[in-house]
Amino acid sequence: MRRKLHALAAMFMLFFPLTSWSQDKVVLVVKPFTLDTDAAFPYDLKQLQISVHAEIKARFAKDAADVVMESPASARGKVYTVEGQFSNWQGGSTAKRILVGFGAGREGVDFRFSVVDETGKKVIEREERIKAPFIGSAYQGNVGQLAHPVADKIGDKVKDAKIFQKEKG
Repeated sequence: MRRKLHALAAMFMLFFPLTSWSQDKVVLVVKPFTLDTDAAFPYDLKQLQISVHAEIKARFAKDAADVVMESPASARGKVYTVEGQFSNWQGGSTAKRILVGFGAGREGVDFRFSVVDETGKKVIEREERIKAPFIGSAYQGNVGQLAHPVADKIGDKVKDAKIFQKEKG
């Protein structure tokens, strides 16, 4: 009898925490980014998606969130999808950064993005001018500095929207 009770308690402890954890997780899907039809853009969009995904995942590692690159087959909790489009890219200028300073000559791009919930409702919709980081910009290249600022912008807006906070029931 005692052995059956221990087995039943072990089964209870094994299965019930798993279901409660999966219900509390919010899933954020970072979709591949797209380009405006006439945009010149020197980035591999899949590589940019991987970089942005990694930065956002690291940023929200302590939250009850799962940051992924593909939609889950079956999710029990909330699912949000990040979609973005780039346009009007301008390469940086080493001469401007060194001679003028004060942030001149940094690489930049217009970035339109949205975060959509599982019902299709847009929770966040923004259009931003993303610039390469200012600190140390005199010593960096003219291209390839936008992954971190893009991830920061998305992360800031997701944090402001408070989608990873548990709902009080």
